[in-house]
Amino acid sequence: MPGWLLGVCNWRGEMLWLVDVNVLVGGIPLWHQTPTVVEPMAIVIQAGNRSVGLVVDLVHDVELVAPESIHPSKEFCSPPLVPFVVGHLPGHGGAVLDATAMIEHSLQTPS
Repeated sequence: MPGWLLGVCNWRGEMLWLVDVNVLVGGIPLWHQTPTVVEPMAIVIQAGNRSVGLVVDLVHDVELVAPESIHPSKEFCSPPLVPFVVGHLPGHGGAVLDATAMIEHSLQTPS
């Protein structure tokens, strides 16, 4: 199994894959971090009829933004993150991620 797959859980009566976002984008796995992440958070993302739980150590904020306010630049992100980035929001620190790309990658069968 790929290193980013943490496991599965029951989410609203369906099987939900849990993905370690740190590993997915080339970082240190959550269970190897010091101090150990005590209460990781799963963010369920959906694209069409497919869902994945993205497991992270912390969520600062969740915002609803108009798609036209996203600038399609990927110059601020590290190479492993590039396939999952749509762009960035001016005045915000961070990238806007592509939920569909993350789901597609997460559900690929490892070779």
